[in-house]
Amino acid sequence: MDKIIKPRLKSNGGFITMVNLDNEVSYIVQDGMLTSDYNPVNVGRGGFYHQFLTEKYGSASALPYPQKYASIEDVLAPRQVPDVVGDDFAYYADGCEFKTCAMSKHIAALREMHEANGVKDVTFMTNFNPHRPEGVPTRMSEFEKATGPLGIAGYDFYRGVFMSYSGYQSMARVLKLMNATLRYTWSAEFMSGTWMKVLTGRVSDDHMRFMALCALAQGCKAISWFMFHDRDCWGDAPVSSHGHERPSLVVLKEIKKLACETIQGWDELVPATDLAIIYDLTSHTHSYLGDPSPCNDNALYVGEPAVDGVQCGKASLEYEGLYLVIEHTGRQAAAIDPLHSTAKLAASVTPLAILPGSPVIHSVTARALESYVNEGGKLIVSGAWPTRNDTGATFEFLGGAPKQSGVLVTKGKGSVSWVRDGLGGGQPEEDSLKSIAWLTAVLDKEIPAAKVHVQNQAEVSWIDWKTGKNMKSEGGHRVYKQPRNLFTAVLHEGAKDRILFVLNHYPEAARAKVALADATATALIDLKTGEQFKLQNAAIELDLDRKSASVFRRLGCD
Repeated sequence: MDKIIKPRLKSNGGFITMVNLDNEVSYIVQDGMLTSDYNPVNVGRGGFYHQFLTEKYGSASALPYPQKYASIEDVLAPRQVPDVVGDDFAYYADGCEFKTCAMSKHIAALREMHEANGVKDVTFMTNFNPHRPEGVPTRMSEFEKATGPLGIAGYDFYRGVFMSYSGYQSMARVLKLMNATLRYTWSAEFMSGTWMKVLTGRVSDDHMRFMALCALAQGCKAISWFMFHDRDCWGDAPVSSHGHERPSLVVLKEIKKLACETIQGWDELVPATDLAIIYDLTSHTHSYLGDPSPCNDNALYVGEPAVDGVQCGKASLEYEGLYLVIEHTGRQAAAIDPLHSTAKLAASVTPLAILPGSPVIHSVTARALESYVNEGGKLIVSGAWPTRNDTGATFEFLGGAPKQSGVLVTKGKGSVSWVRDGLGGGQPEEDSLKSIAWLTAVLDKEIPAAKVHVQNQAEVSWIDWKTGKNMKSEGGHRVYKQPRNLFTAVLHEGAKDRILFVLNHYPEAARAKVALADATATALIDLKTGEQFKLQNAAIELDLDRKSASVFRRLGCD
């Protein structure tokens, strides 16, 4: 294969600039903790599993397991997960980490093979098959590292048409973590056609436009449309198998023109955020241990094994739900993964952070949060209070949990609040009004000047033509009232441009009030129509059509 690739590289006068090392490296449908490959090459004595443990710990005496071993080669890979995990947490967590290591080494080995055959001066890449919560065990930063110093890793996004609010939320959540942990945020496969074995609905130009602009709003820097044309079992793509142009091809041209021509310095723009949600690998590893199908995008398992009475999956459900609650307050949250970087975990950069509660937390995350609070940061622990670190050893996080729930307690130069029952944990459109109200009040006090704040201006209602078990409807009519807010506003800032995305997720036209913290902002220019809207006190009310995205350039003196 490399003999074919090499003369066709761009560096050799050809057209190849990127090589995919492997597509959706994962255990796919066999991705649960106990459904992996138990080939002796992996888990036999002296196999890759033991090599992994040796690389991590050095010797058997350093293993943080309750059971003692004379040799690392005496350790058997986990064959079952008990209903309760505690002091032995590290043993099972290492089984999960081994999977990450094995897949990463597979990607790296493929890259090294190509390089040895002379395939160089090219961008190596790989792409992610969906997992919930994202990154376990297909940890994105480890996969990107395996592609090499100039390599990239992208996520594959497919959503049901017309994209639902839950579909948007899951995409936005993944993109936020990508922004926090990868060199470049992009989608290696972005839905523009239909895989007819799974999806039967038409991929309309409206769906593609809304989905693409939602992705750009949350920091997706590049899109690889998939499929670009019909082929095999793929259909309804922008171009037919005979070369006919379809309406959705117009969307591709629109998005390309917007990011590559209209907006100045697109790659340098950064989405502005007001607070952060902590992504802790250890708490999500606990979720993974019992999940029979982490690749299932439509269900997050909650159940055994428990740690100190807390079921696995609770922390991940809280993590996902927090993004929902925060968007309902009209603000935007960044993701911070302390194992990757703590640069943004500073009170001067991120004044308030929320930790999805879990009985286990990585020691690196715990130390980073303790420093954050001591230096003036405000931390909310939402859900279970951490009592064990990544080895399963008990410890006292932040000096112990506050006695009163929902009250900020001073610690060091900062403060801590513990919301015992959690703020998230609900599914899209079923989130807690109480949680939204409580967090809105806290944010109004602690972060009154949101970079950009959006709120619906009137009750919005519509006829819901679908019915289902999870729907709260009366005769098919579902009503949303404030403070449930299905608008999103994201301000992108860079040296050359200031761009504002405003998204309406309601299936009906609605009116939103958008307020910018920067008092020097004077007007917005619609980048599609060229129409200019004057701001009053850096705020404006906008009418937006159903499930649509408007993109503006912000004007004003800095």
